[in-house]
Amino acid sequence: MPKPTVSSAADLESIYKRALTLLGSRVNKNQEFEEGFELIKQLAAQEYAPAQNKLGLMYRKGHRMDQDDIKVYNKLRLVANRGTAGVVRRNMRAMYGKVFHITRNTTKAFDLFKLAAGQKLAEAQYNLGSMYAEGDGVPLDYKEAARLFQLAAEQLYAPAQYHLGLIHERGYGVAPNYEEAVGWYRLAAEQKHDLAQTAMGFMCVKGHGVAQDYKEAFDWFELAAEQDNIRAQYYLGFMYEEGVGVAQDLIQAFNYLKLAADRGHARAQYRLGVMYEKGNGIVQNLKQARKLYRLAAAQHHDQALNNLGLMYDRGSGGKRNLTGAFSAFREAAALGLTEAKTNLGILCVRELGKTDDYIEARHLFESAAKQRNAEALYNLGIMYEKGYGVDKDCKKAFGYYKSAVGQSHAQAQYSLGVMYSTGCGVTRNYKKAIELFKLAITQGIVPALFALGVMYENGQGVPEDRREARRLYKLAAAEEYQDAIAALRKIY
Repeated sequence: MPKPTVSSAADLESIYKRALTLLGSRVNKNQEFEEGFELIKQLAAQEYAPAQNKLGLMYRKGHRMDQDDIKVYNKLRLVANRGTAGVVRRNMRAMYGKVFHITRNTTKAFDLFKLAAGQKLAEAQYNLGSMYAEGDGVPLDYKEAARLFQLAAEQLYAPAQYHLGLIHERGYGVAPNYEEAVGWYRLAAEQKHDLAQTAMGFMCVKGHGVAQDYKEAFDWFELAAEQDNIRAQYYLGFMYEEGVGVAQDLIQAFNYLKLAADRGHARAQYRLGVMYEKGNGIVQNLKQARKLYRLAAAQHHDQALNNLGLMYDRGSGGKRNLTGAFSAFREAAALGLTEAKTNLGILCVRELGKTDDYIEARHLFESAAKQRNAEALYNLGIMYEKGYGVDKDCKKAFGYYKSAVGQSHAQAQYSLGVMYSTGCGVTRNYKKAIELFKLAITQGIVPALFALGVMYENGQGVPEDRREARRLYKLAAAEEYQDAIAALRKIY
């Protein structure tokens, strides 16, 4: 292609626009892309800064056919190779010409950005800064990145203002300065830069550089969400669900969470899954909840993995999948989720029950117990009380149950009450046992009804009262507790 003959800045701009049109063509796309690329190269050689910057971007990113085009191209080529009429080959040539690509070359990109930045083109200053900020083709250098972003930001280039805010907020190469960060974020946000609007929302939530203000945060997230910012959509859903910065509205929460979830946002998928599982503001749908947890779990979301494990274990929303439950709990536990460690330990004890499994379960419970997880503390109590994989030790069991009771764990309240009533691991104390059984009853623990009934029947810690014992046995029997049913037959 001959070099364009130009005589004015207007001519350069006109040719540049033509080149951009060719680059974006959807007809004869590879042929026209190549023509546009050659025009950009020629304009860059004439020191036209926008073309230098554009060519730098092309070299930094590289170029090849997108995946949809590759699929169509390969299908057409397959049909053509089978001897189909020449029209297929003509269609291939019309749509693609020869397959054209640009090899990623950060050295060329850097040189071109530097040339354009030398002409004070704000976008080139920003692109050069981003290479330094990411260590892409050059040594990582936040100070140089900040200097270049500053030059572009002073020309009101919103992406540079946003990234300068990010540098000051996170202390990349500079001392963290929230007020400075907010100043730059606000300038970019007022130019409708969605990432800056979202950043302003976070600063208002945290009270960093501005007074904490959930209402203002909501307003910033709303502006960003209108520009399809996925994080802003998620946080709007969260705020509507929790009633933070806005009146609680579960329908709006569902709508925004679904927008983000449909675009692959893991936390939105998880929270939407919880809404479906619990029927929170929508019709309960366990199958859909399980699907959403699975999508979020595929992105290694720890809580989604844990909830998916529970659904697999229970057979909720689909067939029971014990292997899947083990796998989900293991991954969530490896990510450090305390609840998952406990659930994995419970599964090891309940479903496997061999010595090695008890040892693994104990280690999992101990790890979770270090983080004061009540369920883990309770299960350690069971292991030491029953001698699962350890020597029976009522004193240790008592200690673990007591720690769990300190967090109002209902089953632990009952178990600790039993230990006080039997004198296992502690001096027998009927009054303390009664107090614990009553606490457990308020949390729906049926065996505690029976245990308290026994104490009234036998006058242990309370005056003997067979009428009260019968009442308690009846309540437990109504829940089909077999010991209570047998006690009722005996007491009458």
